[in-house]
Amino acid sequence: MMSDRWINPNDIVIPSYDGMTQRRNDGDVMARQRVALVLVSPSGGGKTTIMRRLMPTEDNLVAGVSMTTRRPRPGELDAVDYTFRTQEKFDHVARHEGMLENATIHGHSYGIPRVPVEAALAAGIGLAFAIDWQGHRLLKRALPGDVVGRYLTPPSVEELDRRLRMRGDADEVIRA
Repeated sequence: MMSDRWINPNDIVIPSYDGMTQRRNDGDVMARQRVALVLVSPSGGGKTTIMRRLMPTEDNLVAGVSMTTRRPRPGELDAVDYTFRTQEKFDHVARHEGMLENATIHGHSYGIPRVPVEAALAAGIGLAFAIDWQGHRLLKRALPGDVVGRYLTPPSVEELDRRLRMRGDADEVIRA
């Protein structure tokens, strides 16, 4: 069983993949299983920053891209940071292809489309996602045994507030 751990994003030391090998009954080590690594924190908690630092260092891990109905923030790119879609297109994917997890947060839909994730894992590609704790819980349910969570804690509530204001989040998002 893979475990979840809390880490401090200021350390920027991502825990290794210890425990991600499985042993057969005869004791031989099987090939490392491809997993969905999930970085979990509240908005502004450091998920995206750590993902950007992690991706160039990990050859066997690619960033999974969630879908959202919100507008891109400055510097965000479609199909890189998120897949940005209208509510109508988001609902179509959810109905016809399925979502591994989805939620409405601050009036916008977010979700992880099922088809590309299952195809990547089946092909032996490891994925990393930056999502909140509710999404992590749903993803673990949808992909039992394939999800490893790393919980990030911001240095302080004041720093979290500062980060949200710096990126231009609305007051109702910051208060939530």
